[in-house]
Amino acid sequence: MKHFKIVLTAVITVLFFQNCSDDDSGSSPEPSAVITDNVGALASSFLSSTQFKSLKVEIAFEQSSQPEPATLDSLKTFLERRLNKPNGISFINTVIPDQNKSSFSVADVRSIETGFRTVSNTSDEITAFFYFANGSFIDDTDSTATLGLAFNSSSMCLFEKTIMENTGGLGEARKADVEEGVLKHEFGHILGLVNLGTALQNQHEDADHPKHCDVQSCLMYFAINTQSFIGMMGVGSVPDLDAQCIADLRANGGK
Repeated sequence: MKHFKIVLTAVITVLFFQNCSDDDSGSSPEPSAVITDNVGALASSFLSSTQFKSLKVEIAFEQSSQPEPATLDSLKTFLERRLNKPNGISFINTVIPDQNKSSFSVADVRSIETGFRTVSNTSDEITAFFYFANGSFIDDTDSTATLGLAFNSSSMCLFEKTIMENTGGLGEARKADVEEGVLKHEFGHILGLVNLGTALQNQHEDADHPKHCDVQSCLMYFAINTQSFIGMMGVGSVPDLDAQCIADLRANGGK
């Protein structure tokens, strides 16, 4: 089984899981440039009920990369706690043909969204799209791997094969817990966190890792080492948003 420094990204960088062999160098991979085109542009529309009273999230996946039901339940609960959607939040599943790809670029996942996304906004319902890819991110290396990314104002991708290959073993996190962390983190960027369409109420953007929170225990923090994160996952405790991120969302129409 492969072991990586795994990158939980919103756009290409976020939580790193350090190899259990204990890298004594103290170094970690340099994050890639954050994809900012349109990510966070609809933050207020997702958060508030001014125009859109409900949210529909499409979950698209190849048969071999189906997400855990518990993962989607936890994402729905997370969104219900933070979004003002009086007419509710719903999910639909879309099974797509096997793409027969071992790795995906940003252009690839954008093309898949164009080909298979079935949901679109109506006068009072906003929509989001999440693709669970049966493959890895094209920029992965022998020592690093990306788990997810947000690539448009309502569009996200999770690299399910990479997660499956690095969870569920002895001493490793549960697949559902890692999925949950990635899903919530990426949706956090769609909601404009951190300083990505939702304004800061207090300065807490990480100067060294822009668009991420500088609070180490926050869901939007860029990096948590393997031992700490897997330990938390082992008891089912995925990091939550810290008080400053919650304050930002509330100021932009959220709860």
